[in-house]
Amino acid sequence: ACLVAALALGRRSSAPVQRVLAGSAALGAAYSAPPLRLKRSPLLAALSIVVVRGVLVNACFYAHARANLAPRARAAAAARLPLVVAFFSLLGVAIALMKDVPDTQGDTTFGVETYARRGGRPRVFALASGLLGGTLGAGALAP
Repeated sequence: ACLVAALALGRRSSAPVQRVLAGSAALGAAYSAPPLRLKRSPLLAALSIVVVRGVLVNACFYAHARANLAPRARAAAAARLPLVVAFFSLLGVAIALMKDVPDTQGDTTFGVETYARRGGRPRVFALASGLLGGTLGAGALAP
């Protein structure tokens, strides 16, 4: 129901917003639903999260906003887009690492391979926390 409502509302918006909704829905389905179920592979699960949160959302919303920006603001926003994509992609990696830390027992029970199962919860938590802190710190210092 939420997907249908989002896509229906998106039809009233710009082409970039329609692309982000459709792309997010498609990757979300590929992540969770058979036959692909990308979440079964730690790398593919992480890539799908990074693609949606880091690239697709930011590039499409930039394209949507660009239509309403003055030329000088467009140039400034375009110059920052790679930094924004990098920042949110790194946050996506941290999310991809952290999402499975609380439920390694359930993942073991259902045979889902995750980085938290492979590397151990404390190690993955420390890595994701360090990445999150470093990314947020770098973002705070960015011009």
